[in-house]
Amino acid sequence: MKPMVQTELVLPPRIQQRMDYAPVPVQYTEACKAIAACRSLDEGHFWSSKADALAAWAKIYKDDKAGVEARRLKLFAYRRMSELSEELRPTQRVGGTKARKPGGRSLLREHGFSKEVTKYIRRIGAIPTKQFDEFVNRARPPSISVAAEAGIGHSAFGTSRVQSSEAWRILSTSAQVAGVNLRRFVRLFCHRFPARSLAQGLSVGEAALALELVQQALAWLADFQINLPARPVATPHISPSKTKPTRRSRRTGKSRR
Repeated sequence: MKPMVQTELVLPPRIQQRMDYAPVPVQYTEACKAIAACRSLDEGHFWSSKADALAAWAKIYKDDKAGVEARRLKLFAYRRMSELSEELRPTQRVGGTKARKPGGRSLLREHGFSKEVTKYIRRIGAIPTKQFDEFVNRARPPSISVAAEAGIGHSAFGTSRVQSSEAWRILSTSAQVAGVNLRRFVRLFCHRFPARSLAQGLSVGEAALALELVQQALAWLADFQINLPARPVATPHISPSKTKPTRRSRRTGKSRR
């Protein structure tokens, strides 16, 4: 997946000052302090033996509640930034055309977000409410880049550009349970691991297992392909005025153009 790199931008003084002094919820500040304090706590004060300390740290490692809540909070922050930017600077269409005046997107850029991060913020904000709630309430919420895929085809300012079917939603987001996007995974995998070199690197036993996997995939793809809705094929229109008359050769008697 493409990493989200935040490019350092020079902000207008008024915006930089507002961000520097913007108050954040006390709960957020205290939670960050509490997590940071865990790194420097006195183990002897909490546990009577090193074995107990090891068991406790192992429990913290396996219990990823802090990480899950942090991911949920980041999803919520992205969505609220998208909503607030649209409320402060609504995107408006120009007349009856598809052109739009600079709206929430430009406001996010003014606040120092790169084009890539702005795109993710807008897509998170465009996810339908029901689907966004489902993402947040998962045992392991998807990452920002994965969740943002669900916003493709929807407008961040309330209107849907493309009507997505349930089948397409399943096909394009089914891998999100594992924290990856299916379309991106397929593209990256095929590009990074050429079929020839990957196949030649397998042992004989591994090749048999790989062949079984490939045959199952091919059978599914073949069934999928033949059941796709037929797309209308446009027949070329030939104007009678552009049709050349047929002439016969004097020697052979055959028709020629």
